[in-house]
Amino acid sequence: MEKLILMILQNLMIKYKSFQLCQHKYDLNFLELAKNCKVYLKNNTNTVDEFTNYLKQQMVKIIRPFRPDWDVYFMKIAYTIKQRSNCMKKSVGAVLVNNNKRILSTSYNGTPKVMKNCNEGGCDVCKESKTLDLILYKCMCIHAEEGCILELGITQTRNTTLYTTLFPCVWCCKALLQAEVSRIVYCEQGNWDLSLQIIQNLIKHDQIDIEQYIY
Repeated sequence: MEKLILMILQNLMIKYKSFQLCQHKYDLNFLELAKNCKVYLKNNTNTVDEFTNYLKQQMVKIIRPFRPDWDVYFMKIAYTIKQRSNCMKKSVGAVLVNNNKRILSTSYNGTPKVMKNCNEGGCDVCKESKTLDLILYKCMCIHAEEGCILELGITQTRNTTLYTTLFPCVWCCKALLQAEVSRIVYCEQGNWDLSLQIIQNLIKHDQIDIEQYIY
């Protein structure tokens, strides 16, 4: 019995030294890393088989927080698309999706392709304006939401969902109504009180926060 206890203690000491070596070699602070974990599991099992079964039972809890739902999935794509924007004032990305969770079109804001990019002087309104309260009918930039409709064609936009990083302006809200888009999902509110009033009872709209997702 004493030999068995001694072997167990030696094994624990070897594992502890390996843990210290790993921590020192890779400059890891495991206690600090643990503070950022999204899932904590307490192991009260006594055997490997019990532990394996316990993990299987907790698999949903382990995996689900790290797998984004559809809204977060498409919104993160919209934020990637927004990086292609050439607008000097505000970068916006948008994704148009059908009911089968298939992407139909994507777009970002900026001047038409036959013109000089906005950030290269293609839009005088963006260049001269000091605020985001632009004169829309003079601005030469195509908005991301508008671009999604143009890319796909208005005959195929009915009952779709638009994911946009910024809530649509009045100009885009009119286009979305005409295109019969059934739902708008957005992150940033913007200063578009009038556009919110326009679609209030006409298009379902949901604001989400993706900052909490670390993946």
